[in-house]
Amino acid sequence: MRTALESSSLFEVSRLPNDAGERVNPEPHAEPRIEELRARLASLAAECGCTMGGIFLAIALVAALLHFLIRGGLGLQSGLAAGGLIFLASITGKLVGLGAARIRMVRLRRMLTARLTAAEDSHVHVH
Repeated sequence: MRTALESSSLFEVSRLPNDAGERVNPEPHAEPRIEELRARLASLAAECGCTMGGIFLAIALVAALLHFLIRGGLGLQSGLAAGGLIFLASITGKLVGLGAARIRMVRLRRMLTARLTAAEDSHVHVH
């Protein structure tokens, strides 16, 4: 089953009919590259930000642990504050991960659109 992203006209390979009425790909070497780009876009579209959230969480945990080791104690108030800051750090990391994936996806789409526009302009039509 194809997703809406995969069925987008941006990723369709133009096919021209040959003399026998079959459809052929004018650039056979383009198929693997198109599949690679589809996979890359699908990966970026499915990005959830969990990796970056995990990185921010790990950094916040280490920072909290070092803070408590250096200060020498864990009270209720400082524990709650640390828990809140750790939670905020992980949410911030998730949002950063989602934003970064979105930016990469938009840049990739712009690059593909520019290449497809240039490719369409460079085709020679003989009638």
